[in-house]
Amino acid sequence: MANELARGWQRAEDIAPAALADARTELHHALQLVADAGRKLGFDGDTEFLSPIAGFATEMARGKGPFRVALGIADFALHVTDREGQATDSFPLDGKTYAEGVAWLRRALDAVGADGAKVTGATPYDIPSHKVADGAPFAVLPAAVWRKLAAYYSNAWRVLTYVSEITPDCTAPRCSSETLAYEGRMSPVEGVEIAIGFRPGDELRDEPFHYVAIFPRPKIGEDQLDELDELEGGGEWADDEWFGAVQTGSAYTIYDSESVQAASATAFFDSALEQARGLIGLGDD
Repeated sequence: MANELARGWQRAEDIAPAALADARTELHHALQLVADAGRKLGFDGDTEFLSPIAGFATEMARGKGPFRVALGIADFALHVTDREGQATDSFPLDGKTYAEGVAWLRRALDAVGADGAKVTGATPYDIPSHKVADGAPFAVLPAAVWRKLAAYYSNAWRVLTYVSEITPDCTAPRCSSETLAYEGRMSPVEGVEIAIGFRPGDELRDEPFHYVAIFPRPKIGEDQLDELDELEGGGEWADDEWFGAVQTGSAYTIYDSESVQAASATAFFDSALEQARGLIGLGDD
């Protein structure tokens, strides 16, 4: 699997902070369309990465045949896909309003034998504000921004799937439509959770990043934090809104080689998880 990860890795490139912030917020709002469709189809609002459309999709639903509702990242478009994840109907969101996305989803679901009238696009939680929510159309962002962001997510899907599969009791990674965090979780000790994940930046970091987070925060002082071993892959310890290890995109985009970028991300998760286990009282076994 490690070799497959390196072979399938897409070279990650830096994204200008302002462009990334715009894309991140638009992606978050657009994902609510898929999340709402998923809830109306009987699933939760979280989504899984679907490689053929380089984006996030609901679980498999059944109408006239098996299908998914998805949001492509590279093309920033809504899709209905077949069993294999290939798009059978699509709706580019550039320059379109949220309401137009809802209307298209209703028609598309009706066409595959589902009840499209149930889709409203409403969200049961708060997400970052954006003028799209007030009726403005989605901005037409440079295609390169979406392509680069899709590469980050594709790589995160690969490395997080790999790490979750070799880590006991770790859930498969899924994207939270509420927070935009793409992560898997494990609870190696009662009352403690460790998350392995990816975010396309946030309020504190203006670039994409991988992370290993521990909940609740381990009971260690600042002096002990300074004594933690250095993380592989250019990772750093974070102790702000949550406690854990962070590997920012710029820590591995310095490498032009896809295989070296993949190895850097894998090494980060290996070293961060090893230390995380120690911080919650688990030995080397």
